[in-house]
Parts: sequence; structure tokens; C-alpha cells
Amino acid sequence: MTTPRFDAFTTALVAAMNAAPSIGGAGIPVYDGPTTSSNQDATSILVGGRFNDEDTDAGSFTLDWRTDGGAAATQDETITLNCAVQYWDGDADVAAARAGAFTVVGYVDSLIRSNVDLGVTALLWCHITSGQVRQELRSGAICIVDFTVTARAII
Repeated sequence: MTTPRFDAFTTALVAAMNAAPSIGGAGIPVYDGPTTSSNQDATSILVGGRFNDEDTDAGSFTLDWRTDGGAAATQDETITLNCAVQYWDGDADVAAARAGAFTVVGYVDSLIRSNVDLGVTALLWCHITSGQVRQELRSGAICIVDFTVTARAII
């Protein structure tokens, strides 16, 4: 029996971020799954959720049957994984918080562009496909970039 790659992809992305010199190596915490509003990290990344207590959806996957001309049928899997970057500036400088958040998003984008299958069996590619930006003033400027990483696998 083949297994959808959602779990393996999520685990690999968290591990790759933690191993990346510009992310985990630079001390940016990477959380696997939801966190609470009590998260006090100035900068952090969430894989499989959003930085709010209401949205706990990790992502989704869809499977479609296909045939490749061989004896065994295969499936196309499309994975969408919810992720977020939180960046707190400490001052009331919203532009600085936004620039900091997008710098971290850039680190994530560079990481997955340099290794589009993340070493996951049957994964063809992954990339950032959409995002949403939230800005707040709460004991300093905070910018949260919610983004979706989409991946494709043949299983």
C-alpha cells in the first residue's frame, strides 16, 4: 500500500529548515504544528499551521488516479501545507517588521528552491504558492506572513 506523502513532506520541511544555516542555524525557532498566542519568540516559523489560535488547519492533500502505461496504477498527490513566519521588531516600525518577516520568508523560499524534493521519496517538486500578510502593533511592530507551500508527488 502506498501512503500519501503529506506527513513525510511536512517532517522533511521542518528538518530542512532546522538544518539550514540561515534558519535553524541562525537561531530562528521552527515549530512543527500549531503554537499558541503565548509564543514569545521575536522571530519564528510555523510549519503546519498559522500563528493564531483559531486556525489549526495544517494543510491538505488530494489524490487523483492516473495510469502511466504500466501494470500498476499510480496516483498524483497534491499537497498544500500551511506555514507562517512571525517577526517582531520591538519598536513601532511596521516597515522594519515587514522587511524582517519577508527576509525570513526569503530564506524559506531559497531553501526549497535549492532542494525541490527535500529528499522525500516520490516528491517531484515544492514551492511557495500564496501568502497573506498581517501587521499589528502590540508592544512593538509585528508582521506575520501566512504562506502556503504546495508540493506534487506521484505515489
